[in-house]
Amino acid sequence: MSNSYYGCKKLLLHTIDDYFKKVRNLGEGAFGVVYLANTQNLAKTEIGEDLPDQVAVKVMKISGAQREAMKQEITIMKHIDLPRNIKFFGCFETASQLYVIMDLAKGRELFDYINDGSMSAQQKKSVAREVAAGIKELHDIGVVHKDIKPENIMVELLPDGKSANVRIIDYGLACLVPVEGSMGRNCYGMGGTQAYKDPKQQEGNVESMKMGDWWAYGHTLYAMYTRTLLYIADEGRFINPGWKALNKHVPEEYHDLFLTLLDVDTPQVDRPGQDEIITEIGRDYVF
Repeated sequence: MSNSYYGCKKLLLHTIDDYFKKVRNLGEGAFGVVYLANTQNLAKTEIGEDLPDQVAVKVMKISGAQREAMKQEITIMKHIDLPRNIKFFGCFETASQLYVIMDLAKGRELFDYINDGSMSAQQKKSVAREVAAGIKELHDIGVVHKDIKPENIMVELLPDGKSANVRIIDYGLACLVPVEGSMGRNCYGMGGTQAYKDPKQQEGNVESMKMGDWWAYGHTLYAMYTRTLLYIADEGRFINPGWKALNKHVPEEYHDLFLTLLDVDTPQVDRPGQDEIITEIGRDYVF
């Protein structure tokens, strides 16, 4: 096998099935389909004996129009080895497809828990804190996710009935920006999902795009607590959170944060920043 433009190993003498046996589909990301697979001996021989027995495999169709974006996603995944994000194990390439091998995130999408309303108040607080810590992890290494939303957050509720493990997934729209001691590129292309996308973020402005992640985080929390959105799709605009909904669904200690972070009229520079958000969400919590 030889390395490709994407930095992946080219499949010449074997097929992907020789390395990983598909079990079932897990979902779709920005650029491909993800499935659960059993690891075969050949994969452990070539990638490493510590490769888990089950992994997630993302299959991406090679497209000229998306060539740079696909390379960017793989580059970012190689850069990430963080507790609350997805670990990259390797990638393979054929003439028409890329196969990205990733750690398997346990649990269900936060979106599913929002729909069935099965999380306790303590579990919601744990999720809020863990997602904040996951975003901070990414920003600290120069990665802006650009598509934070309930569908891109995997949640594993723990047996104590209070805590949750969280993994942020899908880096198809993410970008890698310069941080001290590393190389990167500015965040061009707005990306994101409309109901969570910051209307005030500025393309190419790193700090603005990071604030966009925190805007999306705030709207994700609002959806988790109220099971509603502040984005009015028919009108293409956001509305401000109201006191009635906050008093009914959201812990009192989060009220001020929600009112300032999610205020439509507040300029980005006047919103709570990462440190303030972490402080408000993570009282008595170690990040």
